[in-house]
Amino acid sequence: KQRLELKHQTELLDAATTAEAKYHEFAKNQLVDFEQELAELEAEHDAQIQLLQAEIHLKDQLLREWEDAPVVVTPKWLDAASWGMLALTGLFAFSQTWQCLWTSVVTQDDATMQHLVASAVATAIAKVPDQT
Repeated sequence: KQRLELKHQTELLDAATTAEAKYHEFAKNQLVDFEQELAELEAEHDAQIQLLQAEIHLKDQLLREWEDAPVVVTPKWLDAASWGMLALTGLFAFSQTWQCLWTSVVTQDDATMQHLVASAVATAIAKVPDQT
């Protein structure tokens, strides 16, 4: 019975030793995987930093070039919107002028017609013999 118990303990000890070895191997593999992933991330990070630094350098260079460049501003009257507003203003002025002229002509025609009617009435009255 003691031998059986000793054998059983030996088997348990062997199983525990095997499990511990597998655990250590698993932990070692996890550490290797983690270190590889960390190295990849660091390499990617370094590459991104280099790209950003190159972009910053290019933009700095452009800014330095633009600082020396003369500023050219096109006059506002050359803009298409300005020409559009000028055209609309011209159309409005033309329509207002036409309306004023038309009103003036109609008013003069009305005054002329009233004068002619009054003159015709006066002439007609003058031609009618007095019946008193």
